[in-house]
Amino acid sequence: MAAEASTSGQGPGEMNTGTTERRASGGSDAAKFNEQKFWLNAFTDRVANIYARSDCICLCDVFGDHDKRLVVVDASQKKLKLWKGTTLEAELKLVDNPVALCSVYGDNSKKRIPALCVAAGPHIYIYRNLRAYYKFTLPDLAFSDKEKQVWEGLAEAKLSIEQACDQLVVLREEDPQGGNLSQRSNQLIAMSLSAGRDDMQSFVAKAKGVGIHEQTAITCICSIPKSVEDEGSQESLLVGTENGKLHVIDPVKNFEIVHTIDLPSAPVQLAATGAINVEYKVVVLGRDAKVYNVVDGQLTSHVLDLHTSPIAIICSSKFMAVGCMNKTIYFYNLAGGLVHNIYLPDHLTCMESFSTEHYSNMITVGLKNGEIRMYNEILLCSVIKLKEPIRALKFGRFGREDNTLVVTTSSGSLDIKILARAAKLKPSAATSKLLQEQVPEQDVPLNIPKKTRVYVEQTKREREKASEMHKGFQRDLCKLRLSTARAYVKSITSGQGPIWSSSEASIITNASIFGLGPDFKLEFTLENNGMKALHDLRATITFKSKGIKLERSQFNISTLLPSVQYSFLTNLRCTSSVGTEEQQLKVLISRQESCVPILSAIVKLPVVDQEEQDQEPFQQADFGASHHGMDSKADMLVMG
Repeated sequence: MAAEASTSGQGPGEMNTGTTERRASGGSDAAKFNEQKFWLNAFTDRVANIYARSDCICLCDVFGDHDKRLVVVDASQKKLKLWKGTTLEAELKLVDNPVALCSVYGDNSKKRIPALCVAAGPHIYIYRNLRAYYKFTLPDLAFSDKEKQVWEGLAEAKLSIEQACDQLVVLREEDPQGGNLSQRSNQLIAMSLSAGRDDMQSFVAKAKGVGIHEQTAITCICSIPKSVEDEGSQESLLVGTENGKLHVIDPVKNFEIVHTIDLPSAPVQLAATGAINVEYKVVVLGRDAKVYNVVDGQLTSHVLDLHTSPIAIICSSKFMAVGCMNKTIYFYNLAGGLVHNIYLPDHLTCMESFSTEHYSNMITVGLKNGEIRMYNEILLCSVIKLKEPIRALKFGRFGREDNTLVVTTSSGSLDIKILARAAKLKPSAATSKLLQEQVPEQDVPLNIPKKTRVYVEQTKREREKASEMHKGFQRDLCKLRLSTARAYVKSITSGQGPIWSSSEASIITNASIFGLGPDFKLEFTLENNGMKALHDLRATITFKSKGIKLERSQFNISTLLPSVQYSFLTNLRCTSSVGTEEQQLKVLISRQESCVPILSAIVKLPVVDQEEQDQEPFQQADFGASHHGMDSKADMLVMG
């Protein structure tokens, strides 16, 4: 595959710049340097119809002829596509929707032919020489004997459906997430709450004589060397599953599971370094937005909580990079400490690591605005601009070119670019100098004040009377907890809170003020979150100020149906300036036969200028769309 004759490397709609930027740990933007022609536009196919993520794209020597090809598995079309150079060489139909693709070298034969592993559902379909070779299936999920006994009792009519549901609920309470029960049991429990008895009997009848056999689904796969980290050496396969398992599979032993690691969450992406038989590390990106570390087959206790949704992860021998949905790439050292972060101009869609003969630890980032950014660790070295959002990136050897970047966009087009052999992916001298001049915060000594006489006396007192001071602290803490509990009980019994609940129902109220003044509109809502309807309620609006006039201060509520939100409106007018304490209105909810409120909400009126107030008779104000920008939400009395 040869590049185009144009040395500019700029295709239609592309912009190749060499802008360097550093925004690490709150640092400023680095200086720009002159444009350099890094990338050559080798091939572009606008109608390739590739709708695949980076995990479903692979560059490998499919036939062992030292000519690497581009392999893509497309979930939307259920096809495996093979490109040789710029030609679509082969196309295979897949049985199921693929979720991931990777190549694995499994034998030591002279002709090194990798195995293409396509993960779909609970299976991994293995192809060699582009022919179906083997199908690996995950083992069935293991369930408790107690659950099996419940279904056997249903089949033999020893248990009624109600008794079986009660026993299954007890088993599910052992695991709040329901992971220890089969889908059949969880469905029966759900039907007991909503469906009729005939439907439940029909469901149980279909399950009679059928054992509990369920399989999980594969979420991600990747390869890792067994002994030597060389191209073409034997590799093992890492497989992450939906039930939170990480399997290590040996292709030499007929794809046998040799080791399994239990994870707290379902893995969505894997990144591995090292070798299985020497020392290795697997970084697992969990669905719960946490990063887990597996070192030599053991899950470590160190967990990174990202506090935002991650998109991609990269692990190298020096650092670990995590791209997140908040337009930020976080860099961590091998110990898990945050080192740097890079702020991106738009949302990140994919991320790929690459290394060349002269450069290592490089990162390529695809953005939603069509930019492809190359970073030398944390320093920006090159930017390519496309017209469409980037869907997937893959860097590696393609054909006879060692440094090839494969790009797919949101419309399904395919762009292939080659890194120029004379390209220097280095930041500018100004950027390097700026990076050296920035002193890390941990190296700046703290300005510790001198020890004063008062400090020395206080330290001596704490050392001599440590026991008495601790007892006094515990006594005050108990008094604080007692006062809090009393206030909580008082708010429940007196109805001074926005939430009320009983064995019959649960009510939530919310109130808001709309308007600029002196005319306002008061709106409050009531919602019954219980299972039964409530009847004969009354809503009363009270206030202390004499300068407030209400159009309506009482509402009779005949019925509150469950899961239905009711809204009530009234107009009010503030005819004089009121104090801070008098700017409050209370919405009290009580029963018709009682004057004691069961719940309440407090609304604060906005401050109204004296010049805007007039003494005209009360009229209904025009509360249009322009007033909603100056609304004042209710200040709730939140219990607990």
